[in-house]
Amino acid sequence: MNEKITKDVSKFLSLILRHSPEKIGLKLDENGWADVEELITKCNKKGKTLNSELLDYVVENNDKKRFAFNEDKSKIRASQGHSISVELNLNETEPSEYLYHGTVAKFLESIKKEGLQKMSRQHVHLSKDRETAIKVGSRRGVAQILTVRSGDMHKDGFKFYLSENNVWLTDEVPANLSIIKGDITKIKSDAVVSPANSFGFMDGGLDWHLSERFGWHLQDELQVKIAQLDERELLIGRSITLETGDSEVPFLISAPTMRVPMSFNIATSVNAFLAMKAILIACINNPKIETVTIPGLCTGCGRMPFHIASNQMFLAYDEIINRNYREYKTFGDTQKYQYRLNEKGLIWDY
Repeated sequence: MNEKITKDVSKFLSLILRHSPEKIGLKLDENGWADVEELITKCNKKGKTLNSELLDYVVENNDKKRFAFNEDKSKIRASQGHSISVELNLNETEPSEYLYHGTVAKFLESIKKEGLQKMSRQHVHLSKDRETAIKVGSRRGVAQILTVRSGDMHKDGFKFYLSENNVWLTDEVPANLSIIKGDITKIKSDAVVSPANSFGFMDGGLDWHLSERFGWHLQDELQVKIAQLDERELLIGRSITLETGDSEVPFLISAPTMRVPMSFNIATSVNAFLAMKAILIACINNPKIETVTIPGLCTGCGRMPFHIASNQMFLAYDEIINRNYREYKTFGDTQKYQYRLNEKGLIWDY
C-alpha cells in the first residue's frame, strides 16, 4: 500500500469518526459506531477513494490503532479522541503509579495554571511511557514530557480508563504543585542525589547526613565501584547508582559536582549542568526510578550563585528529558551557549 495514501485516509477517518461525521452525511450510533458499507459509499461520493481492502489495511496497520472494527467487521469506530458525544463503554481501570503526557512548549504556561484539560475532547489523553509521550508531543514540535502522578490521583478518587488502543484517559489532571519543607534525606522518593566528590568520600556536608541516614556502608560500596573504573575516579558528568536498602528511598545517585571540595573556579564552571545531566541519564536508565530528590548543585562549598545553578539544572533537564539538544554549527555557537550556562565562565573574564 502507498504510505501517503494510507496516511491521508487515516487522517480523513479521524476527522469523520472522531469529530465531523456530518461532512459526508454519516451517522454514528450512541457508541460511536458507523456502518462500514455506508462509510465507504459516502467517502467515495465525496471524492475520497475508499474500499474494504484499503480500510482493512488502515485499521490493521495504524501505528496508534486509532480505529477498531466490531466482531464481524460490519461496523467501525474511533478508539478514542472524540470531540462529539459518544459513549465508549470504557471500564474504569487502576493506572500505574505514573503516566506521561506529551505536549509542546507553548502550552506549558497554561498547563501550569490550569492543569491538563480535555478541551474539545471527551478525555485527557495520557501515555504509559515516556517514549510514547515523546512521539505524541513531537507531532506539534519539540516534545515536552510531563509526568503525571496517576497512582496518587486514583487514590484521591480520579477515574482512569484504558482505551482499546492502550491510551490512558481521564477527565482532567489538576495543576497541583506541592512545596515540601523539611529534611531532604527524609523525603520519600525513588532516589536521592549525593553531589559527592570524585573519590566517593561521603563524610562531609550533605553527604555526611546521607551516610548517617542510609548507613556508612554506602561510602565503602561507592569507593569499590569507583576503583573499578578505568579512571579510578568518578568524573564530573558521570554518575554511579547504589541501592540503599531503604524502602522510603531505595536508590542513591552519586554525581560529583567537583573533583575534591573547593570553592575556587566552581562558581564559574558548568559543573551543575554536567552533574544534572548525569543524574537524569541515570534515572532514565533505571526503570525503577521515577522520582528523584536533587539538592542545589554547586551551591554549597562550590559557592555557585543560586540563579546560575538553577539555570544550569534547568538547561540540563531541557536537554535530557525534553530532548531539546543544541546544534552547534560554529565554534561561536558553543561560546554563546557557554555564556548562557554561566555568564561568568568565559575565558576573557580573566
